[in-house]
Amino acid sequence: MDRTLYESHLRNLHSWAGHLEATIETAIPQTIVELGPAGEETPRDLRSAAETLRDVARNLDDVMNAYDTLLESAGRPRRYDDFLQSIEVESESPEANSDLADDDFGPETPEINRVRFARLSGELQFDAGWLLGAIHGALVSHSEDTIDEHLDSLATGIEELMISYDRLQDLIGVLPARHCAFVDHMVVLEEAGRRRTRDRRGRS
Repeated sequence: MDRTLYESHLRNLHSWAGHLEATIETAIPQTIVELGPAGEETPRDLRSAAETLRDVARNLDDVMNAYDTLLESAGRPRRYDDFLQSIEVESESPEANSDLADDDFGPETPEINRVRFARLSGELQFDAGWLLGAIHGALVSHSEDTIDEHLDSLATGIEELMISYDRLQDLIGVLPARHCAFVDHMVVLEEAGRRRTRDRRGRS
């Protein structure tokens, strides 16, 4: 493995993760502004709030792509490539770019629970900070023996962010879950891999 190339891509990932954290810090207050006073939300308010949060998803895509590039430099297969390509196809479809009509919300626009919004926003911000810390830990570690451990930890951090983002969008209730199906799929694959490993050890 080219250690210099690996560290270069790790610094690039750190840069994208820092940009993501800054975007979250900007998007959360703006989302609250778009929602308006509690109990007085309109369909237009909810759409505007959901669109504001989509900036976070776009930056998260950049982080995933940077992580895949890092994986390649360490001789590992890309993790998010298929997912990112599917998202790109969906974003180009007419359905993805069409606005929801007011009557799509039913007779009453749901009130957003502001306490829950604050909690989920805090989780999203925490996850972004945790990922930056994990990347920094990988940067200051110069042991070849811990590279796999660091890469696995970074994937966990990215996927916690994916889940936190989906939970926040789900609370607003305009856009469908973007990442949860992918995360569930990866959990199933990784559990199957661990099961095969245990089976092989049991037979040996």
